Amino acid sequence: METIESSKEAYLYLEKGEVLISSGQLILFMKEKQVYLKAPQWTAKVSQEDFLELFKTHSFILYEKKEESDSSLKDEEYYQWRSHYL
Repeated sequence: METIESSKEAYLYLEKGEVLISSGQLILFMKEKQVYLKAPQWTAKVSQEDFLELFKTHSFILYEKKEESDSSLKDEEYYQWRSHYL
């Protein structure tokens, strides 16, 4: 996972459509030139200026989507195993 140490760099990632994670389970993403902040109990949106000011001392982690494996392949392996041993 890539760590981002400045709010300016984080904002550039958000502009590219990336999702960031900050401390305290805070998820950040951008939609229509607004930065959305999502926590377990609340959601907010802030402007670019507010984001840069509020998060200038925070660090972020770049969220990476995990590749989903082909479930049909898993099913096939399971049934081959099952027919062999049962």
